Amino acid sequence: MARKLFLMIGIAAVALAFSGPSAIAQSFNGTWRGQINCGKLSFASGPRRFPMIVRVSANSATYSRQVRDRARKLVGTEEGTGAVDGNGAIELTAKWISARANSRFTYTASYRGSMHPGTANLQGTQVWMRGGQTESRGCSISLSR
Repeated sequence: MARKLFLMIGIAAVALAFSGPSAIAQSFNGTWRGQINCGKLSFASGPRRFPMIVRVSANSATYSRQVRDRARKLVGTEEGTGAVDGNGAIELTAKWISARANSRFTYTASYRGSMHPGTANLQGTQVWMRGGQTESRGCSISLSR
């Protein structure tokens, strides 16, 4: 009986080892919804909080969120990509350029954090370029599914 149990545990361990990170990462698959909270920029009226959606499939992720101006008017969508490893480590990046004619605004974004079965938390930075000047702000992202 003990030998049978030992054999079954051994077979399960070998199967898990050969399944690789992509099989484990699939547990994070799906649509994650939450919020991104970012600090104040010198040209903004205050800190910002907006809804965010992240979609995970195997070991890759995509995300989108609205970008609004000082008057809270929609000026575009930040869309990025990233990777998720088998342990739930996630990294996302994007480059956003305003679609407005003659706009001087653009930024790059990078976020990293960890995913768990029902929640994910990331921290990151947006580096804004405005009229030849650069300004950074920190952001935090909370997601659930």
